[in-house]
Amino acid sequence: MNNIENSDNQELMTPLEKLKWLSTRIELLETEISNLKMGSSDTWVPLPVAANILDKSVSAVRQRIKRKDKPMPQGKVWKQEAKGYEIFINLKNYRKYM
Repeated sequence: MNNIENSDNQELMTPLEKLKWLSTRIELLETEISNLKMGSSDTWVPLPVAANILDKSVSAVRQRIKRKDKPMPQGKVWKQEAKGYEIFINLKNYRKYM
């Protein structure tokens, strides 16, 4: 099988090569999803995605990270470029600081 990783080159693949490429891609995505759900990955996800993975509401996660008496550390657990911009959550650190 040709080592074609770019999906733009799929027209050059045979049907069997396409099937193998898609199968490999699905396995990779399933692994990434599993890592996100387990919090073993050190990746940043948007607040709505984090809330869904944590089985919490967006409002509950936002309130927890910005709690007045015990806020979670910005830059480690959550980040936001500026007020009004999207908030990103590091799931691994969020769970650690819970």
